[in-house]
Amino acid sequence: MMYSKESILACLSDLHKDARGFRPREDYSNLSKKELNEFYNQLITESDSAIEEEKVQVLKSLVVWEARIKGYMEQFDIDYKCAVRWDMQAENSDEEDYYSKDIGYYLYNQGISGIEANKIEKELTV
Repeated sequence: MMYSKESILACLSDLHKDARGFRPREDYSNLSKKELNEFYNQLITESDSAIEEEKVQVLKSLVVWEARIKGYMEQFDIDYKCAVRWDMQAENSDEEDYYSKDIGYYLYNQGISGIEANKIEKELTV
């Protein structure tokens, strides 16, 4: 798909960060419209790949975390909330009202984010 040069330049910085993890330092305004379209399409492909890789990594982190929590539950005969609290304490992430203040940060540090983190947060705050 062909976009206007101005449209591509306006989106390029954000797309570059999504695809490669940092904002570009180059000035792309001297590229032709065709070159910009090619670069834009390349960044779209890279961004899609980065999103897929992140999803896989979050799921791997979730599996590891769930196994650890399940291990606590089985080994110490405790419930889910207690196992998470203990893990948070072990990670030095515990606060007085840990379920509402700290759970997102704790899960982020475990490599769990997005929809999966939201599900866990809801389970713990019910």
